[in-house]
Amino acid sequence: MENSEKKPVLETFHGFVDRIDGDNAYVTLHTPEGTDISGPIESSKLAEMGIGEQQRFTCRTIVDSIAPHGVDIVVDRVISDEEFQALLSGIRQEFEDYDIRDDY
Repeated sequence: MENSEKKPVLETFHGFVDRIDGDNAYVTLHTPEGTDISGPIESSKLAEMGIGEQQRFTCRTIVDSIAPHGVDIVVDRVISDEEFQALLSGIRQEFEDYDIRDDY
């Protein structure tokens, strides 16, 4: 699973690990069109990224230099209150001089 930040993204799916049974993790991918795609993936690949049973993740189909399509999985995680406050503080600081009335 490579980092797709600099590679063109073809599709993005919201994924969920329904269950893990030995070497297989059974996942459901939700397409932007509202279709669900279900199937197995190697549980070790998800475990390497810290993704376990009943967890959400994002799956991107990317253009890869080796193969026409690669897959990049991004962990969706809950941030702590401290991380949230730090983000909020940074946003407020960045936009402290912003006035919405300047947009019109």
